[in-house]
Amino acid sequence: MSKSKKELATLQSKSELALQSDFNEVLAIIQNARKRAYSAVNDEHINMCRLVGEYVSHKVKEGTWGEGTINQLSDFLQTQVPNKSGYSPRNLRRMRQFYEVYKVDHEFWSPLVTKLDWTQNIIIMSLDTKEERMFALTWKINTDREIIRTGIPVYV
Repeated sequence: MSKSKKELATLQSKSELALQSDFNEVLAIIQNARKRAYSAVNDEHINMCRLVGEYVSHKVKEGTWGEGTINQLSDFLQTQVPNKSGYSPRNLRRMRQFYEVYKVDHEFWSPLVTKLDWTQNIIIMSLDTKEERMFALTWKINTDREIIRTGIPVYV
């Protein structure tokens, strides 16, 4: 018994829908992996900034390095790490500031600051008090979670 053209078209349509659903699942796997990879890279970048900041901070506090040495370090890094920006004297000083701002209660701050990118951390770091930084960090993280959960931006 042969199937009618309408039945064949319906089967083909269902097959195409199933295939599209399969493709969307594969796309979701890729997108989730990319998010996790970005998050891991960001965690390492923020940790690198903290460690560089810690090293520079200790050298300056010991008196073995002056501000001119930070400029020399910047020149050195820019020749040794080609095609990578972020090692200007200004940014190295920001790394030092980042370490100094968050060195107290590091275990508390660490999971929060790694959820933000470097630029967001620089902005929050510029706030005057620990309370202001805490408010800004938690507000930013909670706002991002709400956007991800609902897809709707939160405005204050």
